Amino acid sequence: MAEAKYENSDFFKSLNSFAKAKHETLWLASRFLPNRAERRRALAIMCLDGEFNRIASISDEEIVSQIRLQWWRDEIERLENGQEPQQTDAALSLAYLIANHSHDKSALLLLIDAYDDIISQNSGAYGEALFNLFVSDESAALAAGRVFQRANQGQLPPTSIEQLTAHLQSVSDADWPWLALFVFTEHWLTRKKIPPLQKRWRYWVGFAKGEGALKSKLEALSARLQAVSS
Repeated sequence: MAEAKYENSDFFKSLNSFAKAKHETLWLASRFLPNRAERRRALAIMCLDGEFNRIASISDEEIVSQIRLQWWRDEIERLENGQEPQQTDAALSLAYLIANHSHDKSALLLLIDAYDDIISQNSGAYGEALFNLFVSDESAALAAGRVFQRANQGQLPPTSIEQLTAHLQSVSDADWPWLALFVFTEHWLTRKKIPPLQKRWRYWVGFAKGEGALKSKLEALSARLQAVSS
């Protein structure tokens, strides 16, 4: 049987280049995942997220973007029924996930729904939907997603930080690469740009220092936010 294109190493090299260029922060975490299968899965998710973001961004007409997102819901069903995917990186990424990680289906549909909310100019739960795909502990994923989304929106309640820090001491080794990203929480909140090499160094240091150091860092940020709001 011929190898599916989405199993080809060149395909994943293409996804890696895309993720490095368009999802640099998430890409950093993917480099620290424990095995190739998880790294490939993460690259496929980032490719799809990039496509959904493109759809949400390119049209001024809400209905047009919603129709394009619906195509992806229908494509999941077509793939499950054995139809061949289109030969784009995004379509092949979806085919890879459905073939190798079928348990991701419901989480992928939630991500599409989150982009529907973005198109409708509702705040939605994009961060939660995204991290639900990356972090295996559901409650930790939801807490991480809320901090990620609210920090990037510039409005981060200290209670959201507290909910995340409550999970840090029990995080699994497989989830730690994703939660280590929250060393950048204050940078997301202030929209402060970090040069790529410096960003990689800060992530590596945060990853190496571990959960306790991140917990202390986030608790200090929470205290500063509480002081400002009081």
